[in-house]
Parts: sequence; structure tokens; C-alpha cells
Amino acid sequence: MATEISNFVYKNLSQTPLTGNDFPVLNEGGNGMEIISIPPNDILTPHWHPNATETTYCLSGEGSVTIIKPDNHNGPIGSKTYSYTFKAGDVVVLPQGYAHYFENNGANDFKLLLTFDNPNFDILTLADTIKGLPENIIKAVEKSAAECPAKQPLLSV
Repeated sequence: MATEISNFVYKNLSQTPLTGNDFPVLNEGGNGMEIISIPPNDILTPHWHPNATETTYCLSGEGSVTIIKPDNHNGPIGSKTYSYTFKAGDVVVLPQGYAHYFENNGANDFKLLLTFDNPNFDILTLADTIKGLPENIIKAVEKSAAECPAKQPLLSV
């Protein structure tokens, strides 16, 4: 079935993001949205929105949401995480700039309706942040992460 667009109604929203570029009336209300479905035992990769707050409603299924609060000492990813069980009927607000991810730990698809306070929201993933780096830098980061304890001080006094 083809997607229909009129001035005020967008029919058959699927997994493609719906932005102000696709549906101009969203620019009037300042919203964007997307429906995603996460298969069992899968994850929606860690990501954040540098220009939008996300509000997510669970349509069906069951899983978890993990939110990583940014802080001044550890950069945008931060070190404080909050994980919550998330099931049909639940809502979570993910402030602009907070990294987060969803995991499906149920037996059925985990279907979510994501809404954004910016009709042209951006999504940055961890993969996005490193994909332009040279291979030797990526290998050095992987090696460093494997060798270093979680929070070891840089200097011993």
C-alpha cells in the first residue's frame, strides 16, 4: 500500500522517519515522528539527538530503555546510566543530547512510536562518531577499551 500525504493527514506511517521535509505541516507544529519495530533479542543501537527531545510510546511488546546522562566530566556520553523496563502503554522522555538505546528482551517484536520536538530531528549513533576515523585509530580505541579498567585515573599521586 502506498503512503498517502495530504495537507494534514499522513497515512500508513511505517519505519521511515516522518520529518518536516516529508510532511510540511509538521513544521507548523514543530514535531517529527517515527515508528520502529525491534525484533526479539535485538537492540536499537545507542544514539542521541543533538537537536531534539524524543518522547517514545511503546505500542506493543516488551523490552528496556537505557538512558545515559551527559556530564561535564565525561563528555556527551557521560557515565551515569538509567535502565527501565518498557512495555506496551509506557512512555519515556529522552532529553536532547542524552544517549539512549532500546533492547527487545521479549518474545515478540518491540514496536515503538517515537516523536520529536523538532520536525527535522537528527540521529547520531556511536558508529556515526567513529566511521570517518582511520582504521589505526579505531583499533587503538578498541585496544584501549579492552585493556583499561572502567574508571582508572590518568595519574597516580
